[in-house]
Amino acid sequence: MDTIQASSCENNLKQVLTSKECEPTNFRNNSHSARILEDLQSLRKNEVLCDIRIETDDGCITEVVKSDEFLSLSSQDVVKIISCNDLAVPYEEKVLDCVMRWVNHDLDPRKDFVPELMEHVRLPLLKPNILFKISEEPLLKNSPKCKDYVYDAIQFNLQKSVEHFTIPKTIRCKPRQFGVSQKVILMFNLSDTSPKCYTECNQKWRTVSSMSTERWDLGVGVLNNLLYAVGGAGNGKCLTSVEYYDPTLDTWTPVADMSACRQGVGVGVLDGLMYAIGGYGGKYLKSVEVYRPSDGVWSSVADMEICRYRPGVVALDGLLYVMGGESDEPINDTVEIYNPKTNTWTMERLSRNGVQIYGGVVVDRPPNCIN
Repeated sequence: MDTIQASSCENNLKQVLTSKECEPTNFRNNSHSARILEDLQSLRKNEVLCDIRIETDDGCITEVVKSDEFLSLSSQDVVKIISCNDLAVPYEEKVLDCVMRWVNHDLDPRKDFVPELMEHVRLPLLKPNILFKISEEPLLKNSPKCKDYVYDAIQFNLQKSVEHFTIPKTIRCKPRQFGVSQKVILMFNLSDTSPKCYTECNQKWRTVSSMSTERWDLGVGVLNNLLYAVGGAGNGKCLTSVEYYDPTLDTWTPVADMSACRQGVGVGVLDGLMYAIGGYGGKYLKSVEVYRPSDGVWSSVADMEICRYRPGVVALDGLLYVMGGESDEPINDTVEIYNPKTNTWTMERLSRNGVQIYGGVVVDRPPNCIN
């Protein structure tokens, strides 16, 4: 598809319009960021149908929503904007705010459009407290369709908080993917109690919600787009607890505890399962547990051959590679490979004798060790 890119000086507003009917064109509007929507209106009047992405320097569309240009859009134009999968919003609350501002700007003639608009707001991605609040909103409460949307979203969040389940294959349950941007979340062990999130698209750091339990020397894994904080130590003791962070809601939710406390645990994710490997719990550990999100419980698998504290873990081609780490031995330069199909471990020793291994990565070839 062809692309039209529009930008203005103020707020670094970017709008990407794609159309099969027009040649790539660049234009600028220096008077006000939100006035770029007038150009969209012009294109629409000329029957150029477009998909849209609106971005600002902080990754949201708040200023655009407040503008007279947005508030004067037709219902069809608003639907076109809020239905876009790559709409640049940090949280879905911004989209809900778009809808409510537009409707309330001219309530009487617009209230009948609420069900059509709310169909494109991804309510399951809202925080539970916001869902319960809007369930009492008269505009939604008086519409059977909107009541169903809110009820389904509340049920989605209730099930999600108890255990993981198969996410419904509806667009309302999927996070928006503006710019196919990736977020990098760093877990700081000692000096910080809250994780920090880096978003590639706007190259900014921000602090996210604090974990429900203070923990350091923890393991971290990503499973089903959720960030898990596994074990670690906190309040003077080794921890069995595990919780996950949902970046679409900016919330932490506890899951089932492991059977053993694990400080300095290695974490690996393979084929939709998460493994807690080794660690320290009063002594060095070689035991391994696996978490199945389908039933929300941990279970034991075969032990490793040797104990490993703070090992590196890499998943590759259906196998788990557990590298190095610390133990009673002064130097641990071995790698153990776990095959989940046979529930067995295979030991290999690296050629670099005398080198302590702490981690590994996969870069389009077999794992690379980091010492």
